[in-house]
Amino acid sequence: MALMVFLSFLSLMTNSYVPVWMEDNESNHVNIVENQFGNLKWSVDNQILGSQITGHSDVVMYTPITLSADGIPVFASPTAGALQIIPESGSLSSMQVSFNYSTNATGTPVTYHITESSGGNVALYMPNRYFVQQTIIYENGAIIVNQSLGEVVRASPDFKLETYQGSLRMTLTQISIHGNNQSVAGFGTRGVNTNLIYCDFQQYDDVTGNVTLTITSPYGQAWEKFMTAYLSQNAAGDYTLTTSENGGVYTITATVENVSTIINNHAYVDISMAESVS
Repeated sequence: MALMVFLSFLSLMTNSYVPVWMEDNESNHVNIVENQFGNLKWSVDNQILGSQITGHSDVVMYTPITLSADGIPVFASPTAGALQIIPESGSLSSMQVSFNYSTNATGTPVTYHITESSGGNVALYMPNRYFVQQTIIYENGAIIVNQSLGEVVRASPDFKLETYQGSLRMTLTQISIHGNNQSVAGFGTRGVNTNLIYCDFQQYDDVTGNVTLTITSPYGQAWEKFMTAYLSQNAAGDYTLTTSENGGVYTITATVENVSTIINNHAYVDISMAESVS
């Protein structure tokens, strides 16, 4: 009789309480990681702001990323995660802005063509066993949440369209991730260091023609939703948006008309994993 009671209790734990408990653990882990990626974005944004104010940035920022969800002693092991840092070189993600602007600084009107490209991302894949599997990504200054049910830009990049003194002004911050391609999978927490190498601040007046913003990413569905919603509210209908897909990589091209001024900030950031104690 005692054995039957014990087996019944064990069956109740493994079939009812453990799945609910582990689903809650994995859900909490997703929320924790999303907040940690928010801190990663905050670190980079603050380094850019500091560079804009002081002209230099000598501070290395540290952000802990929790790889795994907690387990249940005896009944369930922790759920491991996989963190990867992919630099701009060789990356499948990029952001490119292209436009023309005129100047007569030398006394003769001259038109220049400007193209600025950036790219790279940081991603944590969480192969949850009880909660929905998710990947959280820091890419082009945005935080994206990807799962089997879809994907969305959770925190927007520094991209703004606004009417200033009667004309349309675009502000854009591009993030180029430098460093080595690094990845780690397992349990516990791993630190990520961010170090702003250089930030170029440029303002272009007398922009002529259209401005083309091209985003290439494996998470193009999230970018398409974000760009569609943002441009429909802020571009006054003077835009076109197209999306194409090739081998799971999306290309979103937004062409915005009637932009007269562009403020373009291009940050070059070294992102690397902190050394761990083995």
